[in-house]
This record gives sequence, structure tokens and C-alpha cells, in this order.
Amino acid sequence: MSASQPRRRPPFLSTQFKLVLVCYNLLVLATVVCFGLGIGLPVWGSPVLALLLTAYVVVHSGRPFRVLYLLREHIEHARRGELHHRTTRVRNLGEVGQVAWELNEFMDLVESYFKEISNCFSRIRGGDYGRRPLSAGLPGVFADSLDDIDHAIDAMAQNSAYLKQNQLAAQLHTLNTANLREDLGASQSDLRTISDEMQQIASIAGENAEQARASESAAGQIGQQLDTIAASVEAVNAAGSALEKEWTLIESALQAISGLAEQTNLLALNAAIEAARAGEAGRGFAVVADEVKTLSNRSKASAVQVQATLSQLSSRVEDMLARSQAANTVAGEVRESVDGFRAVFVRLAQTSSAVIAHVEHVKDQSACSLIKTDNVLYKQLGYHALGGSANGDHAARTELRQRVEDWAQQQGQQRFGDLGAWKGVSAQLAQTYQRLEAAIALVEAGETGADALLAAASEAERASRASFGLLDKLVSERHAGILGGGEPVAAGRHAARVSG
Repeated sequence: MSASQPRRRPPFLSTQFKLVLVCYNLLVLATVVCFGLGIGLPVWGSPVLALLLTAYVVVHSGRPFRVLYLLREHIEHARRGELHHRTTRVRNLGEVGQVAWELNEFMDLVESYFKEISNCFSRIRGGDYGRRPLSAGLPGVFADSLDDIDHAIDAMAQNSAYLKQNQLAAQLHTLNTANLREDLGASQSDLRTISDEMQQIASIAGENAEQARASESAAGQIGQQLDTIAASVEAVNAAGSALEKEWTLIESALQAISGLAEQTNLLALNAAIEAARAGEAGRGFAVVADEVKTLSNRSKASAVQVQATLSQLSSRVEDMLARSQAANTVAGEVRESVDGFRAVFVRLAQTSSAVIAHVEHVKDQSACSLIKTDNVLYKQLGYHALGGSANGDHAARTELRQRVEDWAQQQGQQRFGDLGAWKGVSAQLAQTYQRLEAAIALVEAGETGADALLAAASEAERASRASFGLLDKLVSERHAGILGGGEPVAAGRHAARVSG
């Protein structure tokens, strides 16, 4: 046979089976015909032919049955997940060979399908979503299934990206929450320090205001005393002026006495001359004239001495007048200085009162800010507990809540208790804590319903915002004069006292 000629294939098993049946039936018919026609055949002829036919059937049926046994084994292996087994050596087996090859091709498809899936998911397990299943070359449902898996992997890739984003967001949120709580704690400590320092500043400003008022009072007393001194100096000055006039009159009288003494002396001299002329008869008159002259000289000497003394006294009185006038001038200048000091002290008292009012405003604002910070820190701890991380948060929440309640019962009540918004502050703060604790209790009880938790947390946030607004309103009402740009209340009262 030429190599270019197609190789002749044996008939299929069904054809071979039909040929064997035809041969067997022909053999039977031939035997019957021979017996019917009386044709004598050897006795052993039919059995030999039957045995040959049987041997042919046995020889040619062994291979198909062995292949069928292998097919059953391979199907069992496939049922156990072993997809790599194949049935070979099925040449010239007809239909059985076709079944074997079709099964081999089916197993190739199944193995390729699962290898594609396995390769994709092994890469996905490593975080690589770029390896997608290849559906080209696979028929029907295999290709459709791989396409669906490709869409599923795409969704998984998007979900993985979302999960990474959520994980990053959760880590950032955890980091932010931890640092936020620490920062809030630091701000809380700073606000507490500021509040304490503002209390000290308010106390110092109050002391300065009291000292300014005391200095103002002392300046007023000094002014009154200076007025008394000035009046006394004026009286002394007036008395000196009057005394100076009296000295002038006395000097005039002394000059008159001195003139009279000189005239008396001249008269005595004339009398002595006349007595000398009279001789013995005028001796007694001469003695009298001498005595008169002596008295006249003594009177003149006394007048001169008194006049000298009065001159010294007059110079001293003039000096005293000059000094009293200088003292009066100095007293006036001191009075002006004291009035200036008093005006400064009055202004200092007014500004001290204004400073006290502003310090009180800052102190109240810092106290309310501290309460707000405590409230924010409490909510952060509460949300941390809602997230399932309540390690040690209960004690911290209790401490914060107790501190806010103590402030509300003591300092807050004392400072803002007379204002209308105060009762609302206490109620809203209590509502905040109650609703947040109720949400935490739901989580601790195993409640997973988001609606109830969100409702409780939303109520807590609403109450918190309301309490913040009321705290701001308290400060605004308490310090309306400062916030409105007017004169502080304390400064106004002090100015009224000063003007009174």
C-alpha cells in the first residue's frame, strides 16, 4: 500500500458486531439448509466454525471492555478531584474510542477551567487581582462561568480596595482618636490652669482696685489737710500783714516820743540856762531842769532801743510773711499735685474695675470652655466604647461626668444660678450622658441594631450641642455690658461711688 493512500480503518464495533451476528446466522442457516437438503457435512464442521467465531468475538471484545474499565476508573479519579488522568490506546476501538476521546477532551476542558480558577485565586490570595481567567477556547457554560468569575474578581478587587481604604481610614481614625483624646486632655489641663490663673488675676485685680480706692481716699484726706494748712498759712499771712501795719503805727509813736524827748531836752537846756542866769535863786530850778534833761535823754534812749527792737521784729515779721507766702504757694502746688493724684487714683480704680469685669468674663468663658472640653472628651471616650474598645474608659467617663456635675452643683450654680438658661444647661448635660450611656449599654448587651445605636448617639449629640449653646448664652447674659461694648457693670458701680 502506498504511503500517500489513506490508511484503512477497521469498522466500528457496531458494524463488527452486526457482521459477527450475520456470520453466525449464516452459519446456522447453512447448517439447517445442509441438513434439510441432505448435504452431508463433517460432524465437526459446525462446532469448529462456531468456536472460531467465538474466539474472534472474545479476542476483539477484550480491548473495549478494558477501555471501559479504565474510563470508569478515570471517572472515579475525577470524582475524587484528580483531573489529570486520561484514557489512551483506544485506536481502532470505534465507538468506545470515540467515548474515550470525548471524555479526554471533556477532562481537558474541566482541568483547564479549574486550573484557570486556581491560578486566578492563588494570585488573588497573594493580593494580585491582575490575573484574570481566560475564557477564550472554552465552550459554552465554561466560558460564561469564567466571564462571571472575571466580573466577580473585578468586584473583589474593588471591594479589596474599599477594604484597604476602610482599613486605612479605621487606622487613621484610631490614631486620630487616641491623639485627639490626648490633645483634649492637654487642652483640658491648659484650660484648668488658665482658669486657676484667671482666678489669681481676678484676686490681684480686686486687691489693686481696693488699694486704688484706699489711695483715692487717702489722697482726699491729704487734700483736706492741705486745705487746712493753706487756710492756716493764709491766716498767719493775714495776721502778719496786720501786725506789720501795727508796727508802722508803733514806729510812728516812737518817733513822736523821740521828738518829744528832744523837745523836752531843749526845754530843760533852756531852763538850765535861765537858772544859771538867775544865780542862787534859780539853783533849785536848775536841779529840776537837769532831772528833766536826764529823763528826756533816758526816754529818748528807750525809744531808740524800742525802735531798734521793733525794727528787728519788723524784719522778722517780713521774713515770716515771705515764708508764709512761699508756703502758701507750695501748698497750692501740692494741692494741685494731690488733686492730680486723686484723679489718677479715681481712673485707676475705674480701670481696675473694668479689668476685673474683663477678667471675670475671661474666667467664666474659660470655665465654660473647660466644661465643653470635658464634654467632648467624654463623647470621645463614649464613641471609643461604642466601637468595642472600652478598656478602662468607664472609669475615665465616670470621672469626667462627676467633675462636670460637681462644677454644675457648686461653681456653676454659684456663678450662673440666677440666670434663666442655667436649668437648661444642667438638663442638657444630663441628657447627653444618659443617652450616650444608654447606647453603650446596648453595645455591652450585644445589641447589633444600628438604628437604636444611631438614635441614642444622635440624641446625645443634640443634647451636647444644646448645652454648648446654653453655656455661651450664660456667658453672654452675665457679661452683656462687656460683650455689648458698654461700660462693665463693676466699673460703672465704682464710678458711681467715686462721683458720690
